[in-house]
Amino acid sequence: MTRSATPSQQASESSEVTFMPADKIDAYKTNLLNTWPLEQLLAVNLQALSQKNPLLADQIQKTPVPDSIELTVANDGQITFIQKLPDNRIQWFGSSSIPGVFAEQNIERIDVDQINLALNGIWQGADVMAILKKMNPNQALFIFERDLLNLRLAFCLYDFSLHLVNGNLVIFVGEDYEKQLIEFYDENSGYTILERVVSLPYCEDKENQIFSLQITTVMQNQLQAIFKKIASLGKELSEAYEQRPLIQCLETLKSQNWDECGILNVARFYNEHEYFLSLHLLTGMMQQGLVVDQMVCDQPGKASVIPQLEKLLSNLPQMVILKENYRKDFSYAIPENVVCLTCLDYVDEQVLENQEPVSQRIKPQDMLIVTSQEDKETLVKFDVPDEQVLNVKITANTELYQPVELETNDLKYYGSDVALVSDRFSSDPEDYGIRLPTHQKLLDVVIHEICDASEKYEYEKARLFLKRAQRCGVQLKEKDIEEHFVKLVREFYGEIILRDLYAASLIQKEIDLKIWYTESVHPLMANPNTNFWHQSNVNDFVAGGVSEGEALNKLYNAAKIYLYINSQGLVNKRLIDGIAAGAFFLVKAHSKSDHSNSLMNYFKPGKEIIVFDTIEDLQRKVKYYLKHEDERIKIAQAARLKVLENYSAKNSAGIILDGVEKRLSQIL
Repeated sequence: MTRSATPSQQASESSEVTFMPADKIDAYKTNLLNTWPLEQLLAVNLQALSQKNPLLADQIQKTPVPDSIELTVANDGQITFIQKLPDNRIQWFGSSSIPGVFAEQNIERIDVDQINLALNGIWQGADVMAILKKMNPNQALFIFERDLLNLRLAFCLYDFSLHLVNGNLVIFVGEDYEKQLIEFYDENSGYTILERVVSLPYCEDKENQIFSLQITTVMQNQLQAIFKKIASLGKELSEAYEQRPLIQCLETLKSQNWDECGILNVARFYNEHEYFLSLHLLTGMMQQGLVVDQMVCDQPGKASVIPQLEKLLSNLPQMVILKENYRKDFSYAIPENVVCLTCLDYVDEQVLENQEPVSQRIKPQDMLIVTSQEDKETLVKFDVPDEQVLNVKITANTELYQPVELETNDLKYYGSDVALVSDRFSSDPEDYGIRLPTHQKLLDVVIHEICDASEKYEYEKARLFLKRAQRCGVQLKEKDIEEHFVKLVREFYGEIILRDLYAASLIQKEIDLKIWYTESVHPLMANPNTNFWHQSNVNDFVAGGVSEGEALNKLYNAAKIYLYINSQGLVNKRLIDGIAAGAFFLVKAHSKSDHSNSLMNYFKPGKEIIVFDTIEDLQRKVKYYLKHEDERIKIAQAARLKVLENYSAKNSAGIILDGVEKRLSQIL
């Protein structure tokens, strides 16, 4: 409570700001203040902090709160504190009478950009929470606070506990930044360097500049120690692999002594999603009997190069899995005597033309794994040897997703006539940077186009829809269409509209429908991307979230019919896993059947899956297959048999191991 507002801050808050009718303010304040869990919030925050810094937690606990400080409601409805000064003036905690509004304005301009940030003070706490919500799980916010009282008060207003435990929020107290930072990085080498200082308008510009200079100077000095550690680990890793020649990997593959063959997934710097995308391959390798381990930057303490090198050094794997990048893409050297398996979800010719040739970014023993023949042909066209590209279909974890007997409670919870398992993107145009009235008008027309001809909508026809919409009087340049709409309609709006439309059509016919979105049990996804079903006209039929694995397998075993709507007409892992579990799928028809990843090249329509196109067709087929259970079960069993024989993770891993052995035999 000791800092005062800057002149600009005082000017911006000079007038009273009220955000609700006057006659409701008193009742709102009374109710909110009486129910505010002040002591509970303080306790949970201190308990979390004590796991990382017990001394600081104890100091905050013992910090007294003066009688002049009172809990109150700010002018924007947020709970905060005020202090009554001796001259009867009021001082707002954090120097703001509208902390929520001010935090939103302050943080809107801040790009967190996958780096660690520093903040000069905890202030009221609203800015800290706003920044943390924008950050990824492997980033950290460093708070440098001078006053223990400010920390205690902020701990009474917001729940920082998860961020404190996970290491996303790191707090220092006092003036000696250099000593504290050096000690912290000595003990926590997994944190990436502190790269940016966030300047908030609560401080004078001069104070912000001095603080920024102090932090920057310390970090520049600290970099030398970090580089030295990385160099030392790199040398140690190279020496270790000199004792593990590549021929040893070939001998292991030929003898099939899998317990001697280790494989590790390697996440690209800052990219935690690569962990999930490589899981199916890791799963298959584990089912083949290989020694499998995982490496992922899931917390700040594991995000730097140092713990990744340490992981490689402790495992010394013969193979590593890369995702959407190649050996040369990493900020550290992957050992020479290792086989890199790069999994590519797609191959973009434009990207290949603009970058260093792929053939120069891989070693002769490395393998590129694609899921379509078209992608393999593209890579070969760009001078990647045919022997180094494997076309492996999308696979299911058939040991996890399989038919099971469900208990009565599970059947009641997950069961329905029809289920749609789908995550949903936002349908708010502003979330995609569409703000002009002409943009909104165009988007409205596009939505009507898709709704009026839903059976004709395809991923590839986004531009055609937009061209038709242009004829409705919306004047936009070709560049505007490409930048603002084509990707949006292709990847987001098309499927959003189709899923809403077809789901609503079943609800109209009083079909028992449940909609589910997926959650993850992995700590990386403790704060999953929001599912925007609340923006949908079928929101009332969203049953909730279901986590990947056992819960999702129960869901696949409970409902009678599942909808699969993909505007590209392609297969994804969710469909394959569902069929492996024994689920019966109704699939939206798609005209593009020549692509090697199309549904028609995985499953036979009418025998292993059933397709629909129009709303009327969907309604008719749902009613038919609900009545004809034997036929429905027969089709689901035929599709499951196809997955077991052709698309299991274990079998695909075997294909990859055979490909690696063949390639090593050629070059050694």
